[in-house]
Amino acid sequence: IVIMKDGLIQQADTPLVTYQKPANRFVAGFIGMPPMNFFDGIIKVSSGQMYFEEGKLENAKVASGKVNGGAKDEPLVMTGELVVPGNGFTMPVPDQLKSALSPFVGKHVVLGIRPEHFSLSDNGGARLNVRLNVVEPLGNDMDIYLETALHPHVVGRVEARAGLEINSQIPVYVDLRKIHFFEPGDTGRNLSLVSEKVHAVA
Repeated sequence: IVIMKDGLIQQADTPLVTYQKPANRFVAGFIGMPPMNFFDGIIKVSSGQMYFEEGKLENAKVASGKVNGGAKDEPLVMTGELVVPGNGFTMPVPDQLKSALSPFVGKHVVLGIRPEHFSLSDNGGARLNVRLNVVEPLGNDMDIYLETALHPHVVGRVEARAGLEINSQIPVYVDLRKIHFFEPGDTGRNLSLVSEKVHAVA
């Protein structure tokens, strides 16, 4: 398949490779439903450990995406000045991405997590404490609408479970093998793939 934006090819590959290894943020948000969740933040190193810290955009403006009349799950791409107030979540950078991200320590990056890579069960992934706002049953699965301290709209697609309390704080777990990091911007390149060859237009 070929993914295009404004008449320019962003990536040309098989559907599975395009889904698993999107060349840039646009492709990542275009493939998959609900779309990938994006978090602005910064790469830090402390006591020899590399991690991502969630931030927020000040004076944010819409760079792309539908504001009115668009699908409720369609992600907006915002631009603005990154601030890291210190109350956002942190997430360890997995070992396989440390080399690729080492040049970006101290810099603004965008973390991408697909909804299906959240879990309500402790699967050994990174734990996030989030607020549960909505549960949408889908039979065997369900979509859960969440918010972090700095991000009001996060979607997870998890195995259906009864007994979740709306407006409560719950833990979710993220599969670190599946996360992505992007440069900021609508078509920021996938930093998780800098050492790989992906069929994309530079």
